Amino acid sequence: MNKNEFEVRASTMIAEGESRKLVGYAVRWNKPSEVLWGEFVEMFDRGAFTQSLASGSDVRALFEHDYSKLLGRTASGTLSIVEDDEGLRFSLDLPKTQLGDDILESVKRGDISGMSFGFRALA
Repeated sequence: MNKNEFEVRASTMIAEGESRKLVGYAVRWNKPSEVLWGEFVEMFDRGAFTQSLASGSDVRALFEHDYSKLLGRTASGTLSIVEDDEGLRFSLDLPKTQLGDDILESVKRGDISGMSFGFRALA
């Protein structure tokens, strides 16, 4: 497979207008990731997250996968995650904190342009 056919696991995100909202896709359906750790490629079918989203489990947005750097969560309504025709779309309202300010500025400048996600596979 040609390297140009792979989609990077860290998906694009943008700051929405003048708001403190970040939007993007954690996953795009049926698009292979780049090779991860030199070992494997991830790809998600449409509907891969339907069961988890329907369960109502609280999902957290973290900076650098660090639980002490909480940016938002579905339980509080500051993080929204939905499956649409393109993939798993998220919308995150950044907190009015130093970390939130720093992330927003870095996204607007283009220094941060993507995000990664963590998940557990269901049997």
